[in-house]
Amino acid sequence: MNRQNLRSAIETLNRRDVSAAGSDPGSVALAEGAATARELFGSCNQALLGLAAEADRLSDQVAGLQDDAMFVCRAPKQTNMESAP
Repeated sequence: MNRQNLRSAIETLNRRDVSAAGSDPGSVALAEGAATARELFGSCNQALLGLAAEADRLSDQVAGLQDDAMFVCRAPKQTNMESAP
């Protein structure tokens, strides 16, 4: 189930009027299902935000390493005579 389908399912569950049904087990189960779905969606959302932040940090690190590698590869090479004291 993708995120949009999950949101749609949560919204459908939230729109149901569980107070009118009183102690109807089906309505109670729907209310509990909606609460569980909201909790899971929130947990997944937080995990994805953390993952995105880590990906951004690693992307910056990779870009820096690539810049360093390009600098080193373009540096003039020393001959044996130039490196001798």
